[in-house]
Amino acid sequence: MRELGEYLKQMRENREVSLEEVANATNVNIRYLQALEDGQYDILPPEVYVQGFLRAYGEFLGIDPDELFARYETDKPKRKSRFFGQKSTSTTTNLPSAKTIGETSQKPAIKIDFTNLWQSIKAVPGILYGFIALIIIIGFVLIISMNGGEEIPATVTEAVLGDTTLQKAASAPRDEDISQAIIIPIDSVNAAQALSVAESLTFDIKTREKIHIYVELDHAKKAFQGFLNRRQKKVWRVKNSIYLEVSNPSALRISVNGFEIKPFTIRYQQVIEINRQNILQLLSEGYVPPATGVSSA
Repeated sequence: MRELGEYLKQMRENREVSLEEVANATNVNIRYLQALEDGQYDILPPEVYVQGFLRAYGEFLGIDPDELFARYETDKPKRKSRFFGQKSTSTTTNLPSAKTIGETSQKPAIKIDFTNLWQSIKAVPGILYGFIALIIIIGFVLIISMNGGEEIPATVTEAVLGDTTLQKAASAPRDEDISQAIIIPIDSVNAAQALSVAESLTFDIKTREKIHIYVELDHAKKAFQGFLNRRQKKVWRVKNSIYLEVSNPSALRISVNGFEIKPFTIRYQQVIEINRQNILQLLSEGYVPPATGVSSA
């Protein structure tokens, strides 16, 4: 048993605690605690762990860990370098031959060759990526050149009525339910002509403040009932009409196939129906609430 082990064991026995109690308190394997007390340093893990064991053991026993480190450094066996011993033996007994010296002098050249080879191998991925990028660029240029530089028309002719040409926007629909929506600036074409030939009416409804609304399409399908928050947007497509029950119509902004309906001025609950018969009046004059006892139509 070495000096450090005797010291640890004596301090532990003075406190009348067992190794098991120390192991439980410090979370150090009892096998390593026993090895420290017995001076069996060859079964201990690397020194960085041993220092942790000594610190935990010392704090448990009330000993300065630095004192234990100093005892451990003094007590642990000094390791001799095998390489140094072999080198001394070979120096005193065997002298290198001329052939050995020649082979040794050639080794650095071999190492340099392997280094260059490794650098070449590492450069392969970069060359490969560059080649792939070049192929992609060439393909892209070929596709553009095959199109002949033709510009894709922004609009397509929908119908010709006398001297007025009706145009349908060629951009993709903004919702799955508005694939046939005709979005036209109100100043560029006559609304009556546009809506008369439209196969369907697409209503774009936006809110300026929170409202409660009930929506029915073509008097056949309930589309929505509930609250819409401020700046929320809904889009519905119908054949002929849309029926609304709104808590505050003045909070709505409605467009039909791109034509803006004049803003509502009513701020109380109202039943509103927009159909092919009254839509032109709503576009030009705005909504006029019906007399008391008469529903809107």
